[in-house]
Amino acid sequence: MKKLIFIIMISMMLMTLTSCNIIKNDENATIQIWWYDYDNAGYYSEALATAIRKVELYCKSNNIPVEIVRYGEDTLAYEDYVLKRNSAMANGNMITVDDGRRLQDISKYHANYSKVENYDKLLDVYKNRFCVPLGMGYETIDIDNELLAYYDIDVDKILILYDDYLEIKQQLKEKGAKFKLNKREWNEILDYYLAKNGLAYIDEQNEIIKNSKELKETVKKTIIEVYEDFRMYNGDYEDSISMNEQKDSIQDYFIFDTNTGLKLADSSKGFNMLTNYIDYTELNDDILNMTFVVNNNIFVSPCAYMHKKITNDKIYDVFNELISDSYYKSLSTTHAYAPTLDTEKVKEFLEVDENWKYNGLLLGGAANGIEKNKKVVNLINETYEMLIKDKEKSKNIASNYFKNGNFTSHIYNCVSDLSRYLISEKLDYNDKKVDDTLNQKIDEFITNLNVLYN
Repeated sequence: MKKLIFIIMISMMLMTLTSCNIIKNDENATIQIWWYDYDNAGYYSEALATAIRKVELYCKSNNIPVEIVRYGEDTLAYEDYVLKRNSAMANGNMITVDDGRRLQDISKYHANYSKVENYDKLLDVYKNRFCVPLGMGYETIDIDNELLAYYDIDVDKILILYDDYLEIKQQLKEKGAKFKLNKREWNEILDYYLAKNGLAYIDEQNEIIKNSKELKETVKKTIIEVYEDFRMYNGDYEDSISMNEQKDSIQDYFIFDTNTGLKLADSSKGFNMLTNYIDYTELNDDILNMTFVVNNNIFVSPCAYMHKKITNDKIYDVFNELISDSYYKSLSTTHAYAPTLDTEKVKEFLEVDENWKYNGLLLGGAANGIEKNKKVVNLINETYEMLIKDKEKSKNIASNYFKNGNFTSHIYNCVSDLSRYLISEKLDYNDKKVDDTLNQKIDEFITNLNVLYN
């Protein structure tokens, strides 16, 4: 708690220090580039190390004074790194590259990115953010079409959103599917009703947060709907209690229909990176019985952040290098990271034409009637249709990444805790005493939320 208070104090100091008068440009002022090297981060660590090496070389080639500051789990805990990073921001001329979700605490102090030349090349969905993504680590999970066919549910797309997947699960339940209760199933019940009631992607600036009465009504409605869903489709209170006491197990990876003995989903085998075509070709003929879901979990994604205190305008050139198409191409030779730029070089690298339609080697196999190739080609085309052309769906996906996870987790935990309270105690929310207790607990939650974020 003391460290959290200190971070808040540092952030307030930053706001004060950066609200001073315009500072004269000094091309000899050192530009700081900070980054943190996470253990076991796979693609991310490789991508970030490559980007940092390239930007350091760019600075040296252009006589731009630069200081690369690297910490990792082997040298400093991340919480302590944040304290050092935020303190150093007071000196100005700082770029930090990190997973964007880790930059929420400094989101209000970013520079004006529109001054960066390559900013206009960003896909619209990534503009007007507090940081600029170099590539997005979108993942997919696969679901088994056999269960969908059993319950006569037709999905006309190969790729669907996570919210669509949750809606399909509700349809399956209405048609008689009974999913085994485990931690994943419980989380997906919560996700469904939080999204349904507009609580999944909000932050402290959302209109509903500014209206305590509306927030209370929406949170209460969500709690009751989760409770009713459990009662209708599960109804086993003992399972709910034992689930709370269980340690994580392999069973938590499955969504399993006990009526048919068929699995809908199995994440124990890992995830596929959305734009890494190799992940899908390696599925071989198994892909023919799969529908893919853009996962709500997103792999760590490198984002560049520039603090607004600037005394050396060369920092805009350095930042411009970081968000160029050549840097995106260097993040991963298999393009595991989804694109954030719309340029000819990016399209050529991704093997798509000017309309984002796939034109690579897999077309040959598809033309010769190889069914798995046909499906991969169609999947690739649906991917870019969703990420590039469909403004509503691309916004849905990006909003899941850029939401304030700390904030939404408070709402998630409140709904989870109070719905479990009703379930485990076998309470009737229509009973006045129970209703009064529920209202009191929600009021306390909203009061605490306002203290934290207002």
